[in-house]
Amino acid sequence: MPLDDGLQALQQQRYQDAIRYLDSYCQTANPESHDYIKAQIALARAYRGNNQRDQAITICRRLL
Repeated sequence: MPLDDGLQALQQQRYQDAIRYLDSYCQTANPESHDYIKAQIALARAYRGNNQRDQAITICRRLL
């Protein structure tokens, strides 16, 4: 499952893989679900870890 794969990649600091998996998951997930929010938070962390701070900030602002 892309969400689990993305979270595992994030935990292992494989940020590019995490971004790919999490972005893929978010494309098809229900934006109202708890897992979608979890994936968005993880995606922001992956972007930050990959020095893509603007993308991370964009996600955080959207979540607010």
